[in-house]
Amino acid sequence: MRPTSSVQPLLRSTDLLADLAVLENAYRTLHPGLLRYNTPAELSESFAQARHEFERDRSLGEAFIVLTRLTAAIRCGHSHPNPFNQTKEVETALFAAPRLPFLFRWIGNQMVITRNLSDRAELMPGAIVNSIAGVKTADLLAALMPLARADGHNDTKRRDFLSDRGDSIYEPFDILAPLLFPQLAGSTVTVELRAGLRAGSITVPMQTFDDRSALVRASGRDPKPSDPLWHLQAIERGASSVEYLAMPTWVAYKTTWDWKGNIQAIFEHLVDEGAPALIVDLRGNEGGSEVGDELLAHLIDLPLERDAFSRRVRFRAVPAPLRPVLDTWDPSFFTLGESARALQDGSFELQGESADDTIAPRQPRYRGKVIVLVDAANSSATFQFALAVQRQKLGTLVGEPTGGSQRGINGGAFFFVRLPHSRLEVDLPLIGTFPDTPAPDSGVTPDIVVPITASDLAAKLDTQLQTAFAVAARQR
Repeated sequence: MRPTSSVQPLLRSTDLLADLAVLENAYRTLHPGLLRYNTPAELSESFAQARHEFERDRSLGEAFIVLTRLTAAIRCGHSHPNPFNQTKEVETALFAAPRLPFLFRWIGNQMVITRNLSDRAELMPGAIVNSIAGVKTADLLAALMPLARADGHNDTKRRDFLSDRGDSIYEPFDILAPLLFPQLAGSTVTVELRAGLRAGSITVPMQTFDDRSALVRASGRDPKPSDPLWHLQAIERGASSVEYLAMPTWVAYKTTWDWKGNIQAIFEHLVDEGAPALIVDLRGNEGGSEVGDELLAHLIDLPLERDAFSRRVRFRAVPAPLRPVLDTWDPSFFTLGESARALQDGSFELQGESADDTIAPRQPRYRGKVIVLVDAANSSATFQFALAVQRQKLGTLVGEPTGGSQRGINGGAFFFVRLPHSRLEVDLPLIGTFPDTPAPDSGVTPDIVVPITASDLAAKLDTQLQTAFAVAARQR
């Protein structure tokens, strides 16, 4: 159902403070990664700042921003008020603002248009937007960065998170920016931009929620359960052909499509045809299901041991007072740490998962070149896949540094904390992965770094894909 804007009644301070106490109790009791990037004092200060914000009545939108800032400070890419898990009432109140009439990405501190959604030729790909509705875009980015969820200090991921790809009905920028800057929520907007040597200011109508939703559906990023999630295709380059597999999503747990059977068929085709190279395009793909394991199984000769990570939780069983505010899809999560091994830091290491410690090889074994296109969106399962490909030398990574953190991420199982007074929901990951040896607080740097530039976008050049084709064509 299409959200429609509505007047937001004020939420009482006493109710908001009570909700915050519930959230703090749930996070301190259950979240496995609170102190991965924060000291105890820093964590307490973040909650104290949220309490200060709630010492007066707030609108629902203001409360949403306070909780988004609080969870972003934890520096966990899976902790946030999730737009897709909110009630219809919250969707109606917060997510109906008009959208900008163009898609964009942040390159450094510059907002660069990637696609024009209007009839104004000035909003061309590659154009740099200097201000919107009188707000400098550099100031806009600076205000939004503390609200962006990402693991550790991976600001490359934060910029990507705040880019507007047009592949989701609820883009973070579309939700957060109008809540911070109400002047961005009008029916028209004045944009100052520069394209090449030309600069100017134009006023254009905003895009409606319905228009953006139709765009997402047309892009194939909102598939039906039975729709294929990806397709293998042969792309001609000169006298040769390269197999290309674009995988825009690995969210396969909702599909009835036989994605595992499709991967098996893909590798049977590659081997039968003697394909010399395969390009796997993961750009824009945050993660999802265990698709990467299925791919890796056809690239190895021997069982592949996963990197040495311990999987930890903060509880044996969820305390009874917390259960009424927690929602999930698997009741076993409430006793997730029952048989876990106690550690000295008060956490519990999950046991009995030896079967998951290795990936078994699967026939047919593909021995051609593998080139994987990556970018900052890769921050969950796709990040882990990119890390395995690079460390095991199973292929060549091309593109931009990934999201995620080699210091480990949180996820695997979730509770949805539903706050009783505001009715806002906040995602709470339950399993933290921690490396057995010190690891950098960063994503994965590709073997061949190819940054996107405004001039490439203006010329409609995909230099990353061109580089991948060049690697595929090299003599083995």
